[in-house]
Amino acid sequence: MVQIGRLLLVMIALVMHQPDAEAASCKVTGFNVIPVPSASVTVHSGTFTTAQVLPLTMTFALTTASGVGSGCNGLALKVASAAAAPTLKLGLLAVPYSVLSSGSTITYSATPLAFAPITVGTATQTISLGLSIPSGTYAVGTYIDTVIANVFDTGTTTSVAGPVAITLILQILNTSCTIGSSASGGSQTLDFSNTSAASPSATITTAQKFATFGTVTCNNSATMTLTSSNGAAKNASPGTTSHQNFFDYTVTTTVNGGTVTLDTSANPAVSGPETATGSISAPTTTGAPLSIGVTPVSPAKPLIAGSYADVLTLTISPN
Repeated sequence: MVQIGRLLLVMIALVMHQPDAEAASCKVTGFNVIPVPSASVTVHSGTFTTAQVLPLTMTFALTTASGVGSGCNGLALKVASAAAAPTLKLGLLAVPYSVLSSGSTITYSATPLAFAPITVGTATQTISLGLSIPSGTYAVGTYIDTVIANVFDTGTTTSVAGPVAITLILQILNTSCTIGSSASGGSQTLDFSNTSAASPSATITTAQKFATFGTVTCNNSATMTLTSSNGAAKNASPGTTSHQNFFDYTVTTTVNGGTVTLDTSANPAVSGPETATGSISAPTTTGAPLSIGVTPVSPAKPLIAGSYADVLTLTISPN
């Protein structure tokens, strides 16, 4: 009786550990990346002071056999090089990289150590990945590398779908800003003449006036610089003890939350160019015309008769 009991115990143990291959196995009958053959990332500057993880998405079609459960490990990308880090190449130039899923590296040269999760039973799906590159300065251009995508079985490093070749693309573009459809933006004249003045020495009108230009578009953060050529609106004739030959003004403009303001009266010398700077913190399209407001400052003394002029320049330079 004891021996029979032992035999029954062994038989029960064998039945309990019999694997259910149908439920656990990842059976893929079709696998393709959409669109073939590339997944790309575009940046507007090649200078990175810290390591970057750039957003990268991949869309693919996956067909599984009927009745299959959630048995797929996921997706991994095989690289050609066995080096510590593969590289995206532009001629002789190279950018080291790895592809991440939830912070884990899914690129490999021999055996995958991590996988990007996939959803079994969903025919077309998009996964969010990260293209990790180290800090550095990289030249403008298009960098590429080819990786091989595979889908792996549950709890194993056995490929059940693939290989599918994918060209990874990193595009580093020239930075640029435009005002309207032009890089130069154009020019306008603002007239502050006091046409109702009783005498040539009367003060100017101090009402704010605006110069309006086209929409500002920058593909990167940018620096705004306002420059007054004379440091004030100035008459060519010298001033006298009773009359002055200039009037100051303030000017301000705002682009995408960044503001720059210049007050020429901050430098009373009126001896030459004066500048002020501001920042646009991110790529922008204003959606509305650029507006520059200029407000004259009442002069301390009457103005001598004649014309007053200054050239005010707004420069928007992409970083």
